[in-house]
Amino acid sequence: MVMTRTHAPDAEALAAAGRLLSWCVGGVTPGPAALAASGLLGLTVPARFGGPQCSVTTLAEVHRLLAASAPHLALLLHGHSLFLRALAEQGSPEQQRRLFAEALTGTCFAGVGAGFGGRADHTAWPDHTARAGAPGPAGPMPLTLCRRRNGVYRLDGESPCAAGVPQAGRLVVRAVLVDELAEETDEPDEVLAVIGRDDLGVSSTAPSTAPSTALAMASSRVSPASEEDGGVLRFDGVRVAAADVVPYSTLFDRPTTFGARERATRAALDPHLPPDDLRELALAVDLAEPPPREDLVGRT
Repeated sequence: MVMTRTHAPDAEALAAAGRLLSWCVGGVTPGPAALAASGLLGLTVPARFGGPQCSVTTLAEVHRLLAASAPHLALLLHGHSLFLRALAEQGSPEQQRRLFAEALTGTCFAGVGAGFGGRADHTAWPDHTARAGAPGPAGPMPLTLCRRRNGVYRLDGESPCAAGVPQAGRLVVRAVLVDELAEETDEPDEVLAVIGRDDLGVSSTAPSTAPSTALAMASSRVSPASEEDGGVLRFDGVRVAAADVVPYSTLFDRPTTFGARERATRAALDPHLPPDDLRELALAVDLAEPPPREDLVGRT
């Protein structure tokens, strides 16, 4: 199913979430494929790229509905939606055309690294000065994207991930950019590297059956959805095309509602938050964002 621009995108999004939940009850194995079949992966694609551009209020409600019965799907959608927002604000025209089209046809962009959820992840997205994948109690290797002198990008490191992430068609890795041609700075730049799950150098280990030390230490601050363990993803010299690198740190060099969106959708993962409080939080983001420009609809 493809969710495209319609006259009632918000109502259709809620209906799609209901269908997805009914499939889960009916025995369908939940995961990225189920999200793709539901049409929800195109939920926030801008109207000018053929998407429904649903409101943050609807996006948060969809997260809330999924989190109640299928928390791992809610967390997958959370990371996917955050990437699409970053793409809308930071991507080049070519990146936007190509990657938004993929989302509309069912590609799940699953997040890896700080801010995307998963075991031992408690870093909020707006804290972009934190080193991506910085070693915690478990000591994972930092996620770095090295730009060589010949222009080739190489991704290295490892990160815990949320359930379902290793099965997604595309992985979005938040990494520190290491540029051999640039001088070192105290505040490293971060980027979002988009790769395929089957790319050479990508591997994963099965999730642990025992709770992690990091999770136990911060259990009071994490919603159940972010405790879903998908194991550990490792990246060993993964080649990344320059066209698949989206700037991240510079997103915060200007006014943006990105952080507010992240907080609203992450709050939706908390089963203890009253729906009215969530709606108020999300509505504030909708009111702060400019309406879509109709003169741009259909242009690329």
